[in-house]
Amino acid sequence: MKRSGPENTLFQRYFLDPYRFVPPYRGKLWCRVAKHVMPRHLRRKMGVPLLHFQGLEYLRDSLSKNAGILLASNHVRWADPIVVGAMGLEVQRYFYYVVSYHIFKQNRVIGWWLNRIGG
Repeated sequence: MKRSGPENTLFQRYFLDPYRFVPPYRGKLWCRVAKHVMPRHLRRKMGVPLLHFQGLEYLRDSLSKNAGILLASNHVRWADPIVVGAMGLEVQRYFYYVVSYHIFKQNRVIGWWLNRIGG
């Protein structure tokens, strides 16, 4: 039986298309742009008026020792990955992100931009 409707599109997009690895590209230009755009976007679109990080000294200490770190947001809100990026700016490091392949397929502009900032 052939599926029709929106569920067919979702099914094909996420399950029938083979996964393809998208290597991150580390371009600093788009990270610099994001540095200026993120606070305004968080404030206006995400409802996060102020960022306050606790425990950054531990993160700085680990980074100064060249220790591997893994920062994971639980995505309770759409702002979580952006806040992790803002934390990276606070410690003056650009992070790489693990992004699900389907995000790159949903919107070409967002996929392109995520790739440029380390996704």
